[in-house]
Amino acid sequence: MEAPLEQIDISVSDDIAALFKLLYNHGINSQPEQWQRVIFNIKPSGQFSINFEKDNEDDVDA
Repeated sequence: MEAPLEQIDISVSDDIAALFKLLYNHGINSQPEQWQRVIFNIKPSGQFSINFEKDNEDDVDA
């Protein structure tokens, strides 16, 4: 069984934070998919991933 991932706070420069904010705004506001949230993962090595998500409307009771 895999150990749960540990979440730690890391510092990023203002420039990097601004780039993530730009990607977030573009993904949330400018795309037809109507993303509702974004998950940023940054590894200590500097690698990062960005996942845009939206609620699954099939799971919502009418």
